[in-house]
Amino acid sequence: MHVTFTGAGRDALDAALSRAPAHWQPMLSAVRDNGCGLVMVAQGRERFVVPTDRPHIVVIGDDMAAALGPGAFHVRSLRRYLARCRLALVVAGAPLAALYGESTARAARQRQDVVIVETRPEREAEWVEHIRRHAPADIGIALATPIAQGRA
Repeated sequence: MHVTFTGAGRDALDAALSRAPAHWQPMLSAVRDNGCGLVMVAQGRERFVVPTDRPHIVVIGDDMAAALGPGAFHVRSLRRYLARCRLALVVAGAPLAALYGESTARAARQRQDVVIVETRPEREAEWVEHIRRHAPADIGIALATPIAQGRA
């Protein structure tokens, strides 16, 4: 399943922004203020298409009840989009608003496609490898990884 905010009216985006968690706000603002597209893709093998008429931010939601990795998504759709991306953010920990903001700024200011993968720590390396294999060689990859808490 996927949901798109691309082309949503200003009133709908204003309403969404007023209720959105902090890490979603930069993405919704980029749609409203900069003409970016936003697509959220949940686990499932349904085909999804990301238009090429504007830069897009695609959020891959692999953080449901269980993280299942890239195989839980429509393979060709994912590969097609990754081939266009200039930046990937893999979030395996808390969704830090600043990282979402920086990633979104790339789409808005530099007019480049961005992918944000929300997953769990046990799938982080698998996602990074998948991105490296299917995205352009010079893609930037940022990681939001939880730090293990040890005993002192």
